[in-house]
Amino acid sequence: MGADDAVSALFGAAQTRIDLMQSQVSGTLRCSLSLLAPGGCPFPAEHLPVWHAIVGAVRERGVQVRLVVDYDPVLQLETLAFLAGAQAALKPLGLQHHVQARWSGTDGGCIPRLP
Repeated sequence: MGADDAVSALFGAAQTRIDLMQSQVSGTLRCSLSLLAPGGCPFPAEHLPVWHAIVGAVRERGVQVRLVVDYDPVLQLETLAFLAGAQAALKPLGLQHHVQARWSGTDGGCIPRLP
């Protein structure tokens, strides 16, 4: 089992809460460029397995997810695309508030505004 598979399995097995400090959220180029599209990045088609596992844990067990991500403007595009896609996937279930994100850095500490 590779590192990505192990992390996906770990997050997918979460029962109550995931607290994650992540410097950068990775996604596909198409996903990042879809940020301005309604609903953000199409979930799950363009997300990596680790993000599928996190959203699955929220859907299946109501897991609360708290992310701390790098405020660096260069790194924000993929993070915002992931958050918009996850929120769009969870909103029909009333679970969109189970994923919270905070920016870390010199101008951090604010909640990102989603399109």
